[in-house]
Amino acid sequence: MQPVKAKPHSRESLEPRGDLAYERVIDLVEQGGLVTGSRLPSEAEMSRMFDVSRPILRQALARLRSEGRVYARRGSGNFVGSLVGRSNLNFGPFNGRDEIRKFMEFRVILEGEAAALAAMSADAEAVAVVTVKRRQLDARLSRHELAVEEDIAFHMAIAAATGNPYFEMTMAACMEQIRVSVRLTKETLNRPPAVRADYLSDEHRLIDEAIRSGDPAAARHAMTMHLRRGVVRLFGG
Repeated sequence: MQPVKAKPHSRESLEPRGDLAYERVIDLVEQGGLVTGSRLPSEAEMSRMFDVSRPILRQALARLRSEGRVYARRGSGNFVGSLVGRSNLNFGPFNGRDEIRKFMEFRVILEGEAAALAAMSADAEAVAVVTVKRRQLDARLSRHELAVEEDIAFHMAIAAATGNPYFEMTMAACMEQIRVSVRLTKETLNRPPAVRADYLSDEHRLIDEAIRSGDPAAARHAMTMHLRRGVVRLFGG
């Protein structure tokens, strides 16, 4: 496959390599006439095509997966998702507190099962990404930041580790709702910043450890408790 011809970018030389790799994958899809479900070249091939390292390319692919543009199949590689950057299934904004609560209760079920499936995953590399994303999240929390995007990336890594693209695609379709609910639960956690960071880090660590240990029941429980605590923080018991 020929190298992808770059579209002009006004500040290309100043942008991080990850951003450029992200744009190159989009260019590959658009210029190559790829359709939803088309298989992308291997990571090694795209690294050579775009002249970026594998870790940089994986950052770009993770971002594309979080947006629904790309999804992964265990043992098969990466595939084109929605060409408009979102899942074909798309939801409108929340219409009141009751909808927020219902959505958060839906996440408990969806992501509880995703965590259980991730714990059963035979894809050691995908499971390792969950730990990487958790540590990146912890680093931001330790600086007393809300770290909304890092939080979402951790949850998306778990969805990817299931090996079932429908978990990623469903979460991508709900991305704006996830973003709103994550921010709200963090902002309403009425604790000093340092205590809040430890509190949230502990919850994420329990999820990560259960997944890495291959214990689906513990992973489901840890994720369910984590998300249910968010519901309680916002709406009470």
